[in-house]
Amino acid sequence: MSNRQVVFVINSLRAGGAERVASLLVNYIHKTTPVRVEVVTLDSRRYFYSLPEGVDVVCVPGYRFSIGILRLPMMAWQAIWLTLRVLIKYSRSSDVTLVGFLHRANVVASTAAYITGKRVILSERSLFSASYKGMKARIMKRILIGAYALPSRIIAISSAAKNSLVSQLNVNADRINTINNPSFIQSRYRTAAPSEICSLLFVGRLVKSKNVDFLLRGLARLNFGLSTYKLTIVGEGPELQSLVAAAEAYGVAESVAFAGASHDVLSHYEAADIFVFASDYESFGNVLIEAASTGLPVVTSDQQDGRQDIFPDDSAGAVFYSAEDVSSFVNAVCYLSNGDAWLKVSEAATRNAERFRLTSIMSEYVDEILR
Repeated sequence: MSNRQVVFVINSLRAGGAERVASLLVNYIHKTTPVRVEVVTLDSRRYFYSLPEGVDVVCVPGYRFSIGILRLPMMAWQAIWLTLRVLIKYSRSSDVTLVGFLHRANVVASTAAYITGKRVILSERSLFSASYKGMKARIMKRILIGAYALPSRIIAISSAAKNSLVSQLNVNADRINTINNPSFIQSRYRTAAPSEICSLLFVGRLVKSKNVDFLLRGLARLNFGLSTYKLTIVGEGPELQSLVAAAEAYGVAESVAFAGASHDVLSHYEAADIFVFASDYESFGNVLIEAASTGLPVVTSDQQDGRQDIFPDDSAGAVFYSAEDVSSFVNAVCYLSNGDAWLKVSEAATRNAERFRLTSIMSEYVDEILR
């Protein structure tokens, strides 16, 4: 075992895109290198994704107070705690790299690295302007500009995330390496176009920004006078009950299945015909790659954000609709209900997904972290 150490710092390891990539990286480094790995979480001891034996997972004491408006002042304590841990545990090792995932963890990791003189990598996984509003935006902007000004390398999840760092947080572009997320599913499962009942699928956290209500309104229009489309919603979140009520109000409750969070997302992709995604903004969009990897055609909005790294044009496996235009969404879904169109877009999606193969993307991350 090497004396080299990588310490991942992340808000939590609950279900989510950043958490999934961090867990994969921990597993990949532990399996393919002699480097020792530790994970420090800020908010919770629980984790959704499996980690290998031999990897320590430590939660900063006082994590129960890391909620709501207390999260901002808690960052100071978390940075102090991490600094002391690094100074005490790794006092005899100069070869330690801290890796931050998500904004608060990046602030904590960069502060501790600056004080202790350790190397740090920050993973930028969001678009600042879409993440914060009002007073919180002004406070976080000051904090992040200060934290990102400290010596570090930064991995941006997409071109949109890189542009956000440069234009809004004053980060020099030369410090940023853009590495997209990998596809977590590598095989194509669907080879047949939709049957008489077309199965639509959404996967994601049930929060307002995912705009799942729009999908329900689109489903109501698609099924007007008929019931030829079904929608499965995989995920959980604070909007669940309001979405259940909306499905009732729009008259589509019998055509919607709320499946909750799932460790077996693959089975849902396998059973679907079309993947639908109406998010207001995306720094990347992991589920879009997953869908494309299984040969599912994607219907998503023409919003200019991280999705453009995945689908740079309409020949890459997606059909675009005008944002917030239900009629445009309906037309896109109906277009893919045709067998020839479905097969054409499905094949394009499968080819496109090859760019995001797990092993190659993981290697890029590891090369940056261990350089």
